[in-house]
Amino acid sequence: MAFSKTNTQYNGYLNSNQTMLNDSLWDFIGSYFSSLDRTDKIIIENHIPSIRDFLSFHNVLNQRDEKSHFINEGKYINCPLDIDQLKAIGISSKKIKAVINKHSSYISERMSSIYNGYYDSDFWASMIIPNVLTYINGQRKLRKTDFDALGLLFGHRALKMAKALPKVSRRGATQWLKSDFVNILCQRVGVKSIRVLEIAYN
Repeated sequence: MAFSKTNTQYNGYLNSNQTMLNDSLWDFIGSYFSSLDRTDKIIIENHIPSIRDFLSFHNVLNQRDEKSHFINEGKYINCPLDIDQLKAIGISSKKIKAVINKHSSYISERMSSIYNGYYDSDFWASMIIPNVLTYINGQRKLRKTDFDALGLLFGHRALKMAKALPKVSRRGATQWLKSDFVNILCQRVGVKSIRVLEIAYN
């Protein structure tokens, strides 16, 4: 009986850890995708192994709404699209290569960090900062006070880590600031999302 109880507790611990891991991975992927256009998302989810394998494992590729893609055959995609299939829906080889080269290393490194438990508030803050700075830069010239405000809110380590994030487009930053991931990542960091929005829209 004692063994059964211990075993149950251990299984509960494993399940809890797995849930936390999956939540972190989903938050990373969701936030990252929130600043991308549809073509980039399709390329990444089909041709960056760390993303492709995770989504495939969780059957996302089987449950995807065809409206989120250029394919409108009224059926779900059961496996990743190869290069020729991407070309068939209008995505060039040059575009595919450029997207993979831009995003592959960062995504793989960050997902590996999450799998190994190497993520903290600075990790999540470093995903917030580039979107805020890119949005501000699209409205006016960046000022030292913008960096000071973000450094005060998140810390200078997070500012330094933020430089590793592949360049975010102005449109992508605008999309991200309107997404739920502003609140989700701010909660992970332990700051109020209103402070981030005040800095971005000031």
